[in-house]
Amino acid sequence: MMLCVNLGEYLEKYGGHEMAVGLSLKREYFEDFRNKIEEIAKENYEENLVPIIKIDKELNMNEITIENVENLKLLEPYR
Repeated sequence: MMLCVNLGEYLEKYGGHEMAVGLSLKREYFEDFRNKIEEIAKENYEENLVPIIKIDKELNMNEITIENVENLKLLEPYR
C-alpha cells in the first residue's frame, strides 16, 4: 500500500530510492514533523503492521555447531 502525503511544508530537501529516504528539515519544524508522521502512521498503518521475517536458510540440528555460531559472529552487525 502506497500512501502519498504532503509534508513539504516541513522539509528543506528530500530524496532517496524506494527502500530509503533522505530528508532535511529545520530544527524548529522537527516536533511538528514528528507529530504529523506519528498521526499518519496511527491513522493508516497501526492495524496493518505485520512483522516480516526473512529466512535465508533453515538449518538441521546437526548444522548448529559452535564453529558455525562463531562464524556467524564474524558477520556482525546484523539483524
